[in-house]
Amino acid sequence: MTANRYRHEKSLGNFQKKHARAAETLPVGTLVALFDVNRESKQDPPYLGPYVVKRCFDGNYTIEDMTGALYQHDVPRHRLKALSNADLPPSEHRVRQLLGHRDLPDGSKEYKVEFADGDIYWLLPSAISDSALIRKYWGQKRRLVTAPAAVAKT
Repeated sequence: MTANRYRHEKSLGNFQKKHARAAETLPVGTLVALFDVNRESKQDPPYLGPYVVKRCFDGNYTIEDMTGALYQHDVPRHRLKALSNADLPPSEHRVRQLLGHRDLPDGSKEYKVEFADGDIYWLLPSAISDSALIRKYWGQKRRLVTAPAAVAKT
């Protein structure tokens, strides 16, 4: 075997090992984390979630969060990472939704957070591990502000 052939086969083997994860399909019901392509800094978590696989069509996955809300579009396999139940926080620590916000005197914000067990607390953004919840909250707020007001017919 020539040296070039040996290097080629070794390189090919390394490539196949590296990309083997993306080739496996995820069954419906699998817990996954979604790679955040829109994260603003390296200090933000690289993955969002957890999500649950609802269906797979043509290599793209429909996923939903733990509240049952579907993700806005289908996701390709290479952006998903399978999770085990050990990767999830205990259910009493999972945030269900953000209920509101308030401005603090120093200019920062606090969010009123409802947890999966029903407890409600005020938390700083740094205490909320899923930055997607904050983006979703502000997206809903923007839609409420920009929605046209209903006009009563007289």
